[in-house]
Amino acid sequence: MVSDPLEHGSPRLIKEEAECYAPAPAPSREQNSRVKSSMGAAEFRKKYVSHVYLEARRREFLALRQRQLTVSEYEWEFMRLSGYTLEIMPTEVDRCRRFKDGLNDNIRLIVTSHRFTDFSLLVASALDVERVRDDQQSRRDRQRKRGPGQGQFSAPATSSKKHKGS
Repeated sequence: MVSDPLEHGSPRLIKEEAECYAPAPAPSREQNSRVKSSMGAAEFRKKYVSHVYLEARRREFLALRQRQLTVSEYEWEFMRLSGYTLEIMPTEVDRCRRFKDGLNDNIRLIVTSHRFTDFSLLVASALDVERVRDDQQSRRDRQRKRGPGQGQFSAPATSSKKHKGS
């Protein structure tokens, strides 16, 4: 007597039934990026991202300043948050202006004179200024540790004894 496979549950049917009730796998980053690119970033945000969340990121971006961050940390935060503010900075020049305005004064004073319109050049220049400033500070700190008169260019010590012929 041949038994009915449906009656005892064949392995194939059990697997198919389990797949029907299993949760769908989460979409990969690649699938998410394809969805974003096919519908446009602004449309994607409207459909899938909360308005409250977007407003919070915009406020965070508007308040962003370098302060204690390094230039590269500031750039990273700037780029992370700038994706939520496309309408605030529609052009490369606007992005440069906004980035420059958030830099610390000692760096902003130097990069402002160059009037950058290319964001990557502005960032590279700010990184260079920061590196030079850090090198200067390190040099000053080393000189302080050595004490006064022991610097690299200090005058040679003179003898306090007078010559007989003087």
